[in-house]
Amino acid sequence: MTSMRNHAHVDEAPTGWRTFDAAIERGAVAGSLSALVIIALLALAGAVQGVGAATPFYAIVSILSPGALEVAQAATAAGEAVPFFQQEFVGGLGICVVLGGVSGAIFSLGTRNHPVTGRALYAVAALHGVILMCFFYLVCLQVVGTVVGAQPEASSLSSLIGWPWMVGIHVVHGLVLALVISSRLVTDERRLGRNQHP
Repeated sequence: MTSMRNHAHVDEAPTGWRTFDAAIERGAVAGSLSALVIIALLALAGAVQGVGAATPFYAIVSILSPGALEVAQAATAAGEAVPFFQQEFVGGLGICVVLGGVSGAIFSLGTRNHPVTGRALYAVAALHGVILMCFFYLVCLQVVGTVVGAQPEASSLSSLIGWPWMVGIHVVHGLVLALVISSRLVTDERRLGRNQHP
């Protein structure tokens, strides 16, 4: 009898903090996966715009380590090949993944009590991607610059690849985020299944 009661308790839908935790986990996973698409598109944008596939990632970390971006821009202006800086490149990738996870968690938390499905989900997610881009890029970047005593150039990345690329990439981020969140990959049922015992 005790075993049956315990099994019934495990099968209950999550409430309170468990729901909150599930939403954060689901969104973070979806956002991190969508960040992989952002990374690919940033590299493509850099290559298409003629500044080098790695240069957008130098721009992302330029507030903390501006040297790589400065060298890359000088090389581009001189018509030379852009050198590869592994540390700054990896740092840019890491920031993309972290911000993607944060964006996904915010989106998941924001929609957990207001379910959105179908085309509306993708429209809201695309708008979310653009709004979060503006917040991270135009607000958070300035705050970090103030904290570390740097003078961030808010236009550094946009000047490299252009605002159409910037907006388009973050719209795609939102669409991929919605696709992953609505898939079985990150559903609460899969998460809860890890906690169930026969």
